[in-house]
Amino acid sequence: MARIDRSEDDDMALTHHTLATVADIASICIENAPVSQRASAVMDRLNEEIPFEAASIASFDMGKQRHFTVAASDYPGEVSSYLNQGFTVDDPAFLAMRFRRSRPLRWCDIPNYADNFSAREVFQPSGFNEGVTTCLFTRDGRYTGSLHLSTTFPVPLSDAAVDCLLAVQPLIAALTDGLRANDGGSWELLVDGSEETAFLTDEGSVSDVQGTARGEHLTRMVRCTNKCVLQLPSAALEVSIGFRPTDIRCVCRLRP
Repeated sequence: MARIDRSEDDDMALTHHTLATVADIASICIENAPVSQRASAVMDRLNEEIPFEAASIASFDMGKQRHFTVAASDYPGEVSSYLNQGFTVDDPAFLAMRFRRSRPLRWCDIPNYADNFSAREVFQPSGFNEGVTTCLFTRDGRYTGSLHLSTTFPVPLSDAAVDCLLAVQPLIAALTDGLRANDGGSWELLVDGSEETAFLTDEGSVSDVQGTARGEHLTRMVRCTNKCVLQLPSAALEVSIGFRPTDIRCVCRLRP
């Protein structure tokens, strides 16, 4: 992963640097490549403008209500595991970002964060003394995952760097979106006008599609593989298979 001289950090204040970074990351996110490869390229591009020593991009599995790593660089295994488990469940700063305030937070933004469990017991013993986490939200406000950057120096990232992360937030959110349809649209548009909708997973579990209803018919699903078998009366069933970085297999919709 590239490194930049911290003495050049003032360059981040130049608007055209941020715009160039945003444009490049937007281009990377829509490339025809595996998600993990694109996520790694996003981290590399960010590191050309923002100084950090470790990074991770995680996707949120809606069905299992957990995070999993899409791509990471230079975090020890125990830190990567903690970022996807304890940190996203118990860290008060992370929970504030996810549920109250979507702007990226650095350690310096949180009073006495160095005394917090995450910093004291996990990050600092691994050599990290500052960092920033960005909760990833789509343009319609749906949470899809998180971006973590950590530094070995106890020097906060600049305000301009935080602004850059805020600008790329919805772009990376689309990359980690487990509910993103195959054609780059959204499941909400795909099921528009449906009487009932639901997500099916490989394990046969059923999850709701945000903003739509799941009624009695789709509740009585019996299994899900590459096609769905439903206990249904005569009804028009459409199954759409989509790209899935998580284990979501398809979305079903019942037309009136």
